[in-house]
Amino acid sequence: MEVRGVTVLVNGRHVVFLGGDRALIRSGDVIDILPPLHGG
Repeated sequence: MEVRGVTVLVNGRHVVFLGGDRALIRSGDVIDILPPLHGG
């Protein structure tokens, strides 16, 4: 399964910017889904 987007390594975390304004942070086995970067 692929995650389409741009992956950036920030402070040891993999930050994946998805389509639209969504992004998720992967740190180890924990994935955090960020709110829209434009504040909705």
